[in-house]
Parts: sequence; structure tokens; C-alpha cells
Amino acid sequence: MGKHINQQQEDLLINFMEKHPNLAKGFAKGDRTEIENLWQTLAENLNSVGPPIKETEAWKKAWIDKKSIIKRKLAANKKEVRATGGGPYNQMYISSKDEAIARLCGLYHVVDGIGNSVACGSQSVEPEEERPATSSDSSDTENVVDELPSTSANARKRKSKPSDCYQSAVKKFMSEETASKSKLTEILSKLQTTMEETKEVQKNVESNTKRMYRAFDKINENINEQTKELKRQGAEQLRHNKAMEKYLYEKNLLKKELLELQKQQYDLYKS
Repeated sequence: MGKHINQQQEDLLINFMEKHPNLAKGFAKGDRTEIENLWQTLAENLNSVGPPIKETEAWKKAWIDKKSIIKRKLAANKKEVRATGGGPYNQMYISSKDEAIARLCGLYHVVDGIGNSVACGSQSVEPEEERPATSSDSSDTENVVDELPSTSANARKRKSKPSDCYQSAVKKFMSEETASKSKLTEILSKLQTTMEETKEVQKNVESNTKRMYRAFDKINENINEQTKELKRQGAEQLRHNKAMEKYLYEKNLLKKELLELQKQQYDLYKS
């Protein structure tokens, strides 16, 4: 895929898409979360063998651009064949990997509008997933378009009227693309509503958290006050205990002296 993907990444990308053909065609069947998880897994695998390194949305854009380039190459070659009536013509180069992608995504059906060309079964044209473009995507697109070889001046001047089948396929593609845009708009609207609700919930959580912190601070303040009071009471009790010890010591000392006096009196009386 040109300057913005290396050989190993390109092989990995095609192999992954062959395992997930609905993802390759742009189907959004089944769980949307599962689809996004597949893209996330693919992006991680591709980035693991980079550079280049890209976001998931940029890899989606690169895949869509690649299919678009192949489709334009096929259309240009078909136009050349019609314009020359089967004679010599300037054919744009289609690599084996481009052919694999074209068969996987049914791009031959898109260009020919009939079932007599090489394609993967009888699959119809599938709409590509739409998404808002970014400045980085625009740069990628300009570089990817550079891969298209230009045809001769005479070939560009020749014009051929597309077949009715091709016109029908294009109309169907545009119709499905419009439906995809409408669905995407609805999804984005729901996503915006969900984000606003999430912000409101976050505000409530922050408010409740602040109240809890204030309550914890008050509890800690009360605990500190009670601790100080207990320490004060403990100090007072210690002082009281020391005073009692001193009192009992002095009392016992007086008793001892009294006993000594009584003994002396008894000795005097006896003598």
C-alpha cells in the first residue's frame, strides 16, 4: 500500500481480511463492539511490525483508500478495453495482492456489473464504513493516490458509456452509502448523548467524593481532639497515682516511726 505500509504489514493485513471477509467489505453485521475489537486487534498487529505506526481509524482509512484505488484501476482498464475495441491499450498494473483484495471484496463485480468476472462468489457491492476525515487522513490519501499510474493522453480523451449493470451497481452503492451515513449520524448522536450523560454522572461523583472527604476530615479532627483529651486525662491520672504513691510511702514511714516509739516506751516501762 505504498509509502505508508511495509511489506510485512501488507501481508498481515490481507491475511487478516481473508479471515474476516465481512470486515474487509465494510459489513457492520453483528455486535458493533466486536467489529471495533477486530479493528483494534488488527491495528495492534500491524503496529507491532511497523513502522509505520498508525491509530485504528488511520488503518481503516488506509484499507478503504486501497480498495478505492484498486477499483479505479479496474475501471480504467475496462474503459481502455472498450475504447480500443480489444486492440492494444494502456493497461494499469494490477499486482497479485491487488487481485486478491479485488476478489475478496467483490470489486470485479462492482466494475463489470455482471457475474462473468473473477470474484469471490456472487457477493454484491457493500458500502464502506464512513467516518469523519482528519488532517492526517487527508495526507495519507494524497500519498496513496500517488500509487495510481497515469494512462496516456489519448486514453484519457477516449470516453465510453458505462453499461446499465454498472450504473445499477453504482446507484445501489450510493443508496447503501447514504443509508450508512444516516446510520452513522444516528450513532454519533447517541454517542454524544451518552457522553453528556457520562459527564453529568462524573460531576455527581466528584461532588459526592468531595463531601466524603470533608466528612473524613471532620472525623479525623474529632479523633485528634479525643486523642488529646485522653492524653490529658492520662497525664492527670499519672500525676494522681504518683501523689498516692508518695502519700502511702509517707504513711508507712510514720507507722514505722510510731512502732519504734512504742517499742522504746515498752522497753522503758519494762526496765
